[in-house]
Amino acid sequence: MVTREHLISLLDTYTVNPTANQGQQIVETAIKLTAQNCSTAIDIGCGQNWLKHLITCTTTGVDAGGVSANWRDSDRSLHTTKADVIASLGDEWFVTHQAQFDCAFALSSIHYRTFDEIVPAIVQVMQMCVKQAYISMNSRRILDHAYQHFAKTGNKDKINSNKKFLNAIESDTHNFQQNFLNWLCCNIDYHVDHMWLMTHDGKDSGNQGDIHMVLSH
Repeated sequence: MVTREHLISLLDTYTVNPTANQGQQIVETAIKLTAQNCSTAIDIGCGQNWLKHLITCTTTGVDAGGVSANWRDSDRSLHTTKADVIASLGDEWFVTHQAQFDCAFALSSIHYRTFDEIVPAIVQVMQMCVKQAYISMNSRRILDHAYQHFAKTGNKDKINSNKKFLNAIESDTHNFQQNFLNWLCCNIDYHVDHMWLMTHDGKDSGNQGDIHMVLSH
């Protein structure tokens, strides 16, 4: 049985001497802790739907489709998504299935939006469950998504929105992760059971993300 104390101990060890293996162990421990005492779960942005093989509760994987990499693949090769449901957060499917799961997971799946759109996305994740949720993101993807949008459309609105947000939390694009995490905790209307930075620079955190939160109703 995974305990809160077990997760805290892993986080303390990681803080002293972080390694990729420890990071993966922390993520999997947090997943199991979140799923404990739950019968049903939803994995938002499930990719290869690997989560249902890690936890014992009945898990519904939802993804927008396309391709993704397996969680433990070292070569990060891409495969066709193995979702149970093809849908994106905010679609009608999510609206009609609110509060139908005990717990929810959104692991590196809600960062494809601007900083000021993250809290509304977290609210949408929490609306899907009645107990708790584990949410992670790679904060660098937020910046990357805005620049990709500009490269594709010539529209700088997303870039400007991110710059305005970072100015408001007195940060820049090179050092903002801790301030952003602190801001999130102050602006989320849910209980923060656990929060941590997997790295202090999102570009080093890869698929597992740098910002992690376990929230409960």
